[in-house]
Amino acid sequence: MDTDLFLKEWGIDGTNSVRGGLLKPNPHASPRQITMLQRSETKVGKDLGKTTGWIHRASLKMKKVTMLKGVSYDRIDENGIHITIKDQTQFIEADTIIICAGQVSVNLLHEELIALGKTPTLIGGGKLVKKIDAQRAIREGSELGANI
Repeated sequence: MDTDLFLKEWGIDGTNSVRGGLLKPNPHASPRQITMLQRSETKVGKDLGKTTGWIHRASLKMKKVTMLKGVSYDRIDENGIHITIKDQTQFIEADTIIICAGQVSVNLLHEELIALGKTPTLIGGGKLVKKIDAQRAIREGSELGANI
């Protein structure tokens, strides 16, 4: 990491010669125009860590990253990505598209077992895929096993 670049970007006086040690932030320009898309309509980065999430969002804003939420992805073609936000279709021209696919619960077996009159129990990521947590999944599995 380039410490001097970091200090300049965030407006930190590394020499402590300015009162309070703060200067005007001076971020270096991003070499690309970036648009970040999110399916959910919640605040972008809402589930980032409470103590560090703000810095990630601030970094994106400093780099002038466009952040769109409530997006439905329609298709990708050779010119970019076609999306819909609140029934409004849009096209974002792009030469590079990076997909970070989140998790979606697929509980077909659970539903089929219920239809057969069985009483299955969902645990772990099958129960709550949004916040996959190994400790919670192990605890739920252990508790379920102890109760059988």
